[in-house]
Amino acid sequence: SGTHDAGAGTITWSGLSVVVGTPVTLSYTAVVPEPVAGVVYENTAEVTESDQYDPEPDNNQDDASLTPLQA
Repeated sequence: SGTHDAGAGTITWSGLSVVVGTPVTLSYTAVVPEPVAGVVYENTAEVTESDQYDPEPDNNQDDASLTPLQA
């Protein structure tokens, strides 16, 4: 399950079981303020801890930017 920390702007997921070689999708819904010119929203996902050896730790982070459209 996920825990939201509004002060840090993070969601922490725990209690997950991931089978080697099997992708996992984690989803959440966010409500953001009305778009303002020049504002870009950034979403970053990162694996920060694991109880298993990770042979490829360089691929444990990704991010995406979104510039909302104004009506």
